Amino acid sequence: MQISESDLGYDIPVTILMIGHDVPPDGPVRLEDLAGGTGRLDVLIRGLQTGLLTSHGLRRDVVFDWLLCGGGEDRWRWVRWIGRDLRGVSADERSIGGHVRSVLSEKVARNRWTRHASGLFSRRATLNKVLSSWKEANRSVVVLGKDAPALEGPLVTGAKIGVVVSDHLPLSPDESDHLSEFGAIEASVGSRWLQGHSAIALALGVLDGDVAILVV
Repeated sequence: MQISESDLGYDIPVTILMIGHDVPPDGPVRLEDLAGGTGRLDVLIRGLQTGLLTSHGLRRDVVFDWLLCGGGEDRWRWVRWIGRDLRGVSADERSIGGHVRSVLSEKVARNRWTRHASGLFSRRATLNKVLSSWKEANRSVVVLGKDAPALEGPLVTGAKIGVVVSDHLPLSPDESDHLSEFGAIEASVGSRWLQGHSAIALALGVLDGDVAILVV
C-alpha cells in the first residue's frame, strides 16, 4: 500500500526530532539495559513519552522523529511516530522498547518509508534528509539550547514547526552546521541545561500557549 504525506503527518503542526547519537539503527535492543546496552535509548523513549503521551491518550497534533546515528552514516535510521495514528503505546519504557526492537529488526530502504504499525514508520536517512523533508513541508526549525532567546508561543494557526533536541550528548559541529544551512534558530526554555524530556514538556507548553518562558 502506498504511503501518503498525510500518513506521514506532513500536515501536523508540531514535529519534534531527537537525535540518538549512540543508538544502533539496526539493534539489538536490550530491554533489560535500555540505558547502557542500547546507546541511551532510554533518553529517546522518555522524550517520546513526554512529547506524545497525555494522561488519557496520545497527542494528535505532534509527530515525533528519531534519528538513530549509532553506526556508519549509510545505516542511520529515521523513525517516525505519528501521534494521531499510534496504537498500543504506553507509559512503560520496556513496552516502548519492545516496539522499537520490532522496528529495528526489520530491513528498510533508503529511498522509501516502511510502515511497521499504525502510525509507526522508518527508513534510512541522514540529518540532511530529515531537514529537507521539513523544508518541503514549510516547517520552520528551532533548536532548543540554553544560551538563546526565550521560545515564544503560542504556535500560530496554520504554522508548522520542527523542534530539535539532542540526547545525552551535545549537537556536533557538523549537525549545527546542517541546521544553520536550513535556517534553524536557537531558542531557550530555561537558563539551565535540562534533560531532553523536560525541555520538550516546556516547549510544548509554550507552543500550546499555556507557558511563557522568561530567560534572564
